[in-house]
Amino acid sequence: MANCIVVNLFLDATSQRSDWQNLMERFQASGFGSLRAYANYVYVTGAPFKTFVASIIGAGAGLVGGFFGGLARRLAKTKAN
Repeated sequence: MANCIVVNLFLDATSQRSDWQNLMERFQASGFGSLRAYANYVYVTGAPFKTFVASIIGAGAGLVGGFFGGLARRLAKTKAN
């Protein structure tokens, strides 16, 4: 979401960055009349995939953390007895 705000507020400065060369090439080939509209379109259409990937990573980290936390609790309980 922050990227969309930055793109809309600072489009002229952002579009000159070297990491935007690929986006600028795709914009020129896209047929969009507005760079701002194209950049927003790219960010909005990419958001669901990025959210899905971040959720999978978070779930995996939680699963690993929960596993090791449960294991540590069992080990501590065993040592206490």
